[in-house]
Amino acid sequence: MRKEQLLQEKRILSKKLIWYAKGTISDDILKQFSLRQLQLLCEILQKADDYREHSCQFYVLSACEVLQKETGRIAYFDNSEVREESEEEVLSGASSQIYKSYQKKKQLL
Repeated sequence: MRKEQLLQEKRILSKKLIWYAKGTISDDILKQFSLRQLQLLCEILQKADDYREHSCQFYVLSACEVLQKETGRIAYFDNSEVREESEEEVLSGASSQIYKSYQKKKQLL
């Protein structure tokens, strides 16, 4: 019973992993980690993802829109055409929530 309880705790902890790592962790892999090692892995992956996001020059708003972090300019890609979008256009579109979330993150830094 103790092993099953420990595995269940590890499953719960593994849900805190970054989305692209979650799909690669099976029960067999979880059994190889201690709880502390799994916590440390979660922390390392989160810090690495934060660093990657911070280092990236562009912030993806949607499949067609990106924001250049340095200038704050927004590019919209449509087939073979690229045009600059205004903040008002982004706020009135489908990516408005992602843009607002980015602005909040930017203010915290």
